[in-house]
Amino acid sequence: MRECIYVENKEIEKYIDGKRLWLFGAGIASDKFRKLYEEKYRIVGFLDNNPKAEEKDTLPVLLPNEWLKAREQDDFVVVTSDYYGKVLGEQLKEMKLKAFDEFVVWDNMCAFHKNKNVEDFIDFNRKYWESEKISETENIVILPYEGIHDSSAIVRAYAANYLAQRHNAKLYAYIREGRKKDSITDSIWDVYESFNVVDSIEEKLSDDQMKRVDAFVEDIWPTLNTSHDWKNIEIYGINFGTTIIRHYLRVEIPTYDFRDPSRKEFLREAIGYIVFWYDYLKSHKVKAIIVEDGVSREGYMRDIACRMGIDVYVAQYEGFVKLTEGSILSRDHKYYREFWKELSEEEQKYGIEWAKKELNNQITGKKSMVNARGDISPFVFTSDERVLEDSDRIKVLICPHIFEEDSYHCEWQLFDDYFNWLVSLGELTEKTDYDWYIKKHPAGGWRDDIIINSLLKKYPRIKKIPTYISASQLKKEGLDFALTVCGTIGYEYPALGIQVINAGDNPHIAYNFDWNPTTKKEYIDLMMNLSSIEKKIDMNEIYQYYAIRFLFSKRPYTAKMLGDAFFKNDELVDVGENKGPNKYRLFMNECSEERHIKIKENVEEIFRFIDEWKENTFYKYDIELES
Repeated sequence: MRECIYVENKEIEKYIDGKRLWLFGAGIASDKFRKLYEEKYRIVGFLDNNPKAEEKDTLPVLLPNEWLKAREQDDFVVVTSDYYGKVLGEQLKEMKLKAFDEFVVWDNMCAFHKNKNVEDFIDFNRKYWESEKISETENIVILPYEGIHDSSAIVRAYAANYLAQRHNAKLYAYIREGRKKDSITDSIWDVYESFNVVDSIEEKLSDDQMKRVDAFVEDIWPTLNTSHDWKNIEIYGINFGTTIIRHYLRVEIPTYDFRDPSRKEFLREAIGYIVFWYDYLKSHKVKAIIVEDGVSREGYMRDIACRMGIDVYVAQYEGFVKLTEGSILSRDHKYYREFWKELSEEEQKYGIEWAKKELNNQITGKKSMVNARGDISPFVFTSDERVLEDSDRIKVLICPHIFEEDSYHCEWQLFDDYFNWLVSLGELTEKTDYDWYIKKHPAGGWRDDIIINSLLKKYPRIKKIPTYISASQLKKEGLDFALTVCGTIGYEYPALGIQVINAGDNPHIAYNFDWNPTTKKEYIDLMMNLSSIEKKIDMNEIYQYYAIRFLFSKRPYTAKMLGDAFFKNDELVDVGENKGPNKYRLFMNECSEERHIKIKENVEEIFRFIDEWKENTFYKYDIELES
């Protein structure tokens, strides 16, 4: 690392005071920066090497060279990227900008330098892991290089070393999200090396591989005229269609034209990952892989590895799961009715009472099992002004999913993908006399706004309502139906008396408190005849679902399943913005030699559970029933 150009929160204000601030990076890190500083300092726009739109939240988004030509005297650049900060800082220096005088890299999570927490954690890891290091072997276990300091590094140290011992393998870290080796920082890489990672993998194509990618693209592109064509893309005898769609919807602004040239370039990128990982896994003795979540770019590696018989796992502080080709995470929900019957009469009675209390807390915005941290809930927001038209027409609310998240976490969808579903609904607005509304998901990002706004422009009969408006207010104003593919509104809105129509497999499908059409024709017929249908909502069924899902069922990929397997302090499993090397300090404070041994035993038990898990088997928590 050449020159230190990184500053933390306690130092940055002396550089930005009185300046016109341009944030280099228009992603999550820039949102955090704005949250901290926009009331006190003047933020005028964003720089981005790959802008998704011309503006974000009314502020312009410029390419760096565009900004360079139009910059004003008091302009100052703050690099806001937790992953690319090192690379972007070097880019600005190549543009002849002077560090500290004209730009700095905001290092709010200590990704680019080591503080005492990082240094002590490296020593801590060496103490506990050095004796288990394996390097003299051809066997490999792969894990993700995440690029930030967080509790996941602690969890993966245990998971990866367990798999390394099981397979007599060395540990390699692949650099996530297509990033290059020059994005690796000493601060984070030294942490990985301290728990026995010996090398990194960069998804870089050789000339021969690039020629193969080009050949695949030219062969496949002419066949892609519909969403269904994309869904059926096959390479090396493996169907990558849904994986490509998941990747596309997670990172791009989807176009309505399936022949748009931007889609061809995306296809090229996707096939590049497929070719790289197919060659790598075929030519190396990879015994197991840990991924961050197994979707988007990681999905190509997942599908190929599963086809080759290599175990693929998600291992993070939110839960563990063993993935399969296609990576459908929610697979046991269709058996929930049968699971309920396996409970004793006493357990069923307790479960119903528990669900009544917890669900009521959730839909009234209070702290609940689902909202365990007590965050501000969208169920508490109301408006003094009416948001739905005061009319006799049927009122229908579209509830889109978050495009940053996996778009295939259930088994099937009627409309191929989330975006195609929205477009199909847009077409239905032109054939019906309903009042149509759309509400962005409360956790959706700025890309969701762009996608929704493009939908509104194409289908103007849809009216956008405030993101934070309670379902209770919507019910009072006469909302009749809410639409989702497979979202949580499937039990939340019926609990308030609002009918929900799903557009695919969903966690609630074993019960009848929703509408669950099984074909596209059935769905469209249902939507065209809303005036003649009414669902009798059985609250007892909702309570049964809620109790099985959130109280009794021991499911993979849940933080509850982990219990205290890794951490005693709840702050260590806190997700969202609360990341950074402070997590290392919290863990070191609670870990001893005895605790280290116990965690290793817990990890072995967790892997045994997820390796043997079957979707049709009820793995039940033993709940201590209150008298």
